[in-house]
Amino acid sequence: MLYHACSHPNCRTPAVFQRDHCAAHIPDIEHYTEEIKEYLTTTECIEGVNLSAVSISGLDLSRKTFQYCDFSRSNFSDCRFHETVFHLMLWDSARIIGSDFEGAEIKWSVLSAALLENVNLKNAEIFRSSFIASQMKNVSFSNSALYSSRFIKARILNSDFINCNLLRVHFEFADLVNVDFKNSNLEEAFFDTERIEE
Repeated sequence: MLYHACSHPNCRTPAVFQRDHCAAHIPDIEHYTEEIKEYLTTTECIEGVNLSAVSISGLDLSRKTFQYCDFSRSNFSDCRFHETVFHLMLWDSARIIGSDFEGAEIKWSVLSAALLENVNLKNAEIFRSSFIASQMKNVSFSNSALYSSRFIKARILNSDFINCNLLRVHFEFADLVNVDFKNSNLEEAFFDTERIEE
């Protein structure tokens, strides 16, 4: 992922996809957002796209493939990603609200310090991905495999990992409040049990 810098004076933030400015300095951000929505919905494989700090809502992006994209600090709300593939993605400090990732494949991706609220991640394949210091509320990972993913120092509230494969998943120093791990292999995950609340 190599991006050129924003052309706004004294701004070193990478420019977003198909523009010479970062999201904060695009003069026509509403028009740009509509262009990006059209691009995302009509393209099956999205590679190397920088949408850092861009807001997207109400899209069905199911069964698409995203690779090597930077969605850091982006906002995705009310989007559908059924069986979508995400490889080597940056979602750090993103906000993902009311979105559906049923059956998605998420591998080698970073969601550190992201906010996830009212998100469905059931039946997902999540591999070596980072949710370190993320904030989660009403998120379901039920029936998902999360091999070697990281939830260290995450804050997880009213969420579930029912019937999940938690092999080598790290929850050290996470705040887990009203989190259901029924029928999951807790003995193969890493916990700091003193910080788990019933």
